[in-house]
Parts: sequence; structure tokens; C-alpha cells
Amino acid sequence: MKYYKVVMVRGHQGRGVFNSTLAFYYEAPDAITACKRAQRQGGVKHSRLPLSCVEVCYEEYCEMIQISAYQRGFCK
Repeated sequence: MKYYKVVMVRGHQGRGVFNSTLAFYYEAPDAITACKRAQRQGGVKHSRLPLSCVEVCYEEYCEMIQISAYQRGFCK
């Protein structure tokens, strides 16, 4: 298995609020599977394609999954 960082555009945040991003980390056999998983997450624009999908090392993956993507994105 490989490890991926997938960056998605956040969903509706209220009037006058600019779009921001959320980064999700996945263990997946390929980048396509990781992107499909990210599109099913809550809080993202489901109709948008991911902004990026990058393979990361195991150490970065383990470090980043300790904190929720929503907490990293300053979401309550």
C-alpha cells in the first residue's frame, strides 16, 4: 500500500467566506482510490475534483493522521 495526501475544496461556509481547503491522508493502492475516498468525505464539495493528490512517506502519514483533517482546517 502507498500513502497519499489529497487536498479538497471545502463545502459551503457561509456568505462572504472564501473557499478554503482540507487535506486528507489515506493509505490506498493507488491515487484514484485515494481521490474517490476524499470526494465522499463530509465538508467538501462533492462535485469538484481534488486540487492535488501527492504520494507521501509513511512518517508524514503517521504524523498527520493523529489530528483530524477538520481540526487541521480550523473547523469546529
